Amino acid sequence: MADKYFYLKQFIEKDARIIDVLLSSGEVVICRSKSTGKTKQMIFRNLYMNNRVFWKEAAATWDYFVTREGALKIKNQLKAKDAEKDVAASVIAAGDDFIPEKKKASVSPGAGAELDNFGEDYEKIDKLTMDEKVNLLNIRKEWLLKLSANME
Repeated sequence: MADKYFYLKQFIEKDARIIDVLLSSGEVVICRSKSTGKTKQMIFRNLYMNNRVFWKEAAATWDYFVTREGALKIKNQLKAKDAEKDVAASVIAAGDDFIPEKKKASVSPGAGAELDNFGEDYEKIDKLTMDEKVNLLNIRKEWLLKLSANME
């Protein structure tokens, strides 16, 4: 079980934001009985609503696990959120310089010079995996939809 699963308690201890991701994603938790060894799957949110610290209970009759795939998905979502915060902070810091019409790039024809429209943001985003980039786009899309809804 150690190769395919992570203990939920240890996983959450690494980053408290994991709880929020587990709640919003509908991630399934593997529950294994300590006495019989039988397993069942439950949605984290349902367990959490019943007991907000169920994975910490020392006298619990169950051990709780998250799958390797689920853990990777959650880590990617957290990385995308971190990248989104970094990009947003740099946009705020750049102010008017970030607006494309106001930022002039000097490129000499045939010199192969690259445009510096994104600055360090491009490097940060370029280092992300494809899943992390997709999560970043989804976060940005949700933000734009909320912004659009508030303007109507």
